[in-house]
Amino acid sequence: MRHVITSSRRRVTGGVGSAGTVAFSARGNTANGTTSLSVPHPSGTTSAGNYLIIFVSLKPETPTPSTPSGWTLLSTSTGGKGAAGIDAGFMKTVAYGKIAAGGETGNVSITLTGGNVAQAWMMRFTKSAGASWDIAASNATFDASSAPVAPSSNNTIRANSSSIAIEAGDAVVAWFGINTDAGAATLGGSVVFTASGITLGAIDGDSDSSITGNDMRVVATWAQVTAGNNTTTMQAGFSLATQTANSPAGAVIFLRLRAVA
Repeated sequence: MRHVITSSRRRVTGGVGSAGTVAFSARGNTANGTTSLSVPHPSGTTSAGNYLIIFVSLKPETPTPSTPSGWTLLSTSTGGKGAAGIDAGFMKTVAYGKIAAGGETGNVSITLTGGNVAQAWMMRFTKSAGASWDIAASNATFDASSAPVAPSSNNTIRANSSSIAIEAGDAVVAWFGINTDAGAATLGGSVVFTASGITLGAIDGDSDSSITGNDMRVVATWAQVTAGNNTTTMQAGFSLATQTANSPAGAVIFLRLRAVA
């Protein structure tokens, strides 16, 4: 089974075309830690050919998480603001991918030597039978007080991907590693996820925070592409009630998942 990865730094092409629909299936419980993480698989059945993603965000940004055996590093992003400390400093976010063999259970171990606080969870996606996976990745950073997009009156924090080819049948995900646990991250109707020339179905999202060490939060949002075909940037965001000079700020990874012939 082919597993093609594209990114702003590495691009693999070869005439792949869409071959059906990608759908979100489930996410596992949040793993919390400092110098290591034990990331649970999602509940329910993982079938052969499903795609599994582990997102990890950690503080400070200096440790390099270990890539679990059998997984592929999809992308790494670093961003933040201020000196390392409580509700300040720089984050690192990484994403790993794996085509499931089927029947995966238990937890996946990740080492974070020198870490202070970290969070992760695993997501599972399905595709049409007989298709292969094509994954595109883009990195971004955000800072509530400045670029890439200043907060609006409702404190919506946003980040922009680089240009990615998107079409009907794809699924898109944005994961934010945030340098503070302060305030409540508001999802639901306040979630922002847009791409020019693209229509998204129901936008889902989730959030979790940690008061370990210097504190942090993660926010993820995802959706299925129901119409359109364009190479464009994605914009994702959420509302966070509390903002300071150095937070919220952090590192974002955007992924586009596609089933190809």
